[in-house]
Amino acid sequence: GGPADAGRVVDLTAGENATVQVDPDVGAIVVGFDRHFNYYKLQYATKCLREVSGCQFVATNRDAVTHLTADDEWAGGGTFVAAVAAAAQREPVLVGKPAQFMTEFLAAEYGVPASRMCMVGDRLDTDILFGQAGGM
Repeated sequence: GGPADAGRVVDLTAGENATVQVDPDVGAIVVGFDRHFNYYKLQYATKCLREVSGCQFVATNRDAVTHLTADDEWAGGGTFVAAVAAAAQREPVLVGKPAQFMTEFLAAEYGVPASRMCMVGDRLDTDILFGQAGGM
């Protein structure tokens, strides 16, 4: 569900006809920060993860908050991941920081050991933890 699904709604007044149809060929639900997150997207993701055989659940990050403006902390990508995880009753594979997916890929693809990598970031709970966990 990209921006095109931002305005989609589920007509819950339709009684038994209130349903969301999913594509049976969906292979993965990838969840991250989404300015257009809505109940339709939550239901679509939930149904895919519960009903589509082999559908993978991938999270880009589990950030609780993000900084969209100078004055406020806003709900981060992790809040959307948590909603889908709770509804689908499944935990995702985390591919973003602090998961070591990128470290392992860089080491394998380019032959650079983690001890020769450097992580620069501004978040202790993702960036710095990523570097420490990866042996940087």
